[in-house]
Amino acid sequence: MDLKITPANMRGWTDKDSKKEHFRVLYEQHDFLTAYAKHTDLRVAADPKWAIGRGDEWESHGREQFLFLIHEGLRCWYKFLDVGCGVGRLARTIVPFLEDSCYTGVDISPAALAHARELSAIEGWVAKNPRFLINSDLDLPDTQFDLLWAHSVFTHLPPQQIELMIANAAKVLKTGGKFLFTYKQARQAQRSGLKQFQYPPSYFATIAGRHGFHSEPLNYVFPAHQNTMRLTRLADDSE
Repeated sequence: MDLKITPANMRGWTDKDSKKEHFRVLYEQHDFLTAYAKHTDLRVAADPKWAIGRGDEWESHGREQFLFLIHEGLRCWYKFLDVGCGVGRLARTIVPFLEDSCYTGVDISPAALAHARELSAIEGWVAKNPRFLINSDLDLPDTQFDLLWAHSVFTHLPPQQIELMIANAAKVLKTGGKFLFTYKQARQAQRSGLKQFQYPPSYFATIAGRHGFHSEPLNYVFPAHQNTMRLTRLADDSE
């Protein structure tokens, strides 16, 4: 997929940020992940609660994610990885539920992570020892996790990075562990904004199969028409 910012490539985009020069120039001057990180940093500086998602859904959306994960089998002793954890919207709900040192959040935005750490201290759940780590090149911590969750991550990643993320997830998930994520559905892989992408379920299924996952689209749909999918880590032949 061509990620250059040109009038032809932008034709049909409806996102607000692509109309703002100070955001658009980031993607003209930097590689995509660097631009996305800087884009998020600017939004966090303006208003953390509106930086990722809707600020008026701050409380309800974090709770909705938590309940979805419980339904999908999350247990308090699980090692849990929050991919694209942002400013701590889910962390503030899930960390108090998990046992000590079971939560790890990663994000490409230093400003988002700084706010999440600050929030953990202000609200008191820092006592559960959550980890917040930068993953500027989509690498994941060298730890074995029971459950990975990526809300509104694949909605903002181009095809060039999707397979890398799924391959990295396969390295850190225990056998039988789940990688749950949201995505925007379309008939074919396409870009619809500065940092908006859409994919058919079959796109993820093909990649998942190459990396030892069983894939299954789920019926649950989050706000902003975000579909959900479950990848389950299969045993290696050597196991």
